[in-house]
Amino acid sequence: MQNLQKDWLQRLGAAPFGMEVLKAELSGFSRPIQKAHLLVSDGTLLRLKRGLFCISPEASGRPVDARLVANALQGPSYVSFETVLASRGLIPERTAETISAVTGRSRHYETPVGRFVYRTVPSATFAIGVRTVDGALVACPEKALCDYLETRPNLRLSSPRSLRAYLEDEVRFDFDAFDAPDVRIFADYAALGRKKPLFAALERIFS
Repeated sequence: MQNLQKDWLQRLGAAPFGMEVLKAELSGFSRPIQKAHLLVSDGTLLRLKRGLFCISPEASGRPVDARLVANALQGPSYVSFETVLASRGLIPERTAETISAVTGRSRHYETPVGRFVYRTVPSATFAIGVRTVDGALVACPEKALCDYLETRPNLRLSSPRSLRAYLEDEVRFDFDAFDAPDVRIFADYAALGRKKPLFAALERIFS
């Protein structure tokens, strides 16, 4: 680690990077691959999966951004579901894992910086309500709620009253914290999602 430039540690500290970036940064060493292995061994580098790394917070002085890691581990993907709802104070539970949406198969990764879970969503609704936040693809809270409801098995509610009761009692959704939601997201899901009556009811709740 003492041979690495501090500006390199600072520049790459919060974001994951691949082997090609690592080789370029270590090109001044006679054996860059061997140097990379040594940096993993001494804890300077963290291996997230084969060919994907990040610099440890202890070495960079910056926390690893789990949203960027989630995007990089499996893509295309965006952070959504309970991770977004909890971060916005809309549900009380804090998730110990980062949950993302993909159109491919569901899977999970155990990494040195945490557990990352990927749930399958329909390709028709994948791009709705995705925003770039600090360089990461993240669902807006309206979309995160839609993704959550769409992937609940056997959830077939179609009236605003029953859906609101479900959100209050089962999800413990904080309606007071949901300030001026963009109901166009709900309308888009009602038009394209797999649970159209449910999303129509969601739109009516907030209209």
